[in-house]
Amino acid sequence: MLLSIHARAFVLACAVAAVAPSAVAQPAPPDPATAGTPVPPLIYRSAFAGYRPLPDDKATAWRSANDKAAAFGGWRAYAREVRLPEPAASSANPQDSRRAP
Repeated sequence: MLLSIHARAFVLACAVAAVAPSAVAQPAPPDPATAGTPVPPLIYRSAFAGYRPLPDDKATAWRSANDKAAAFGGWRAYAREVRLPEPAASSANPQDSRRAP
């Protein structure tokens, strides 16, 4: 059942009016300036309490690292990847001439 805008506004106003007394009935928080106000104890939690350091990797000799990079083609391998042509997009229906790749 669809309600008009006026009926929706009336229902919303009734809901707000029903909840409003409970908001007023909340007790006031204790005043921290009063000397007799109980204060919860301070708890310090370090942000690093659960920290687990990464294990140190064994250092690789720079010559062997350079030789390994050269075996893959070095920076030229990345340059070749950029120049590779994109594969042609195939349409789902080859008879559909309206789709242009």
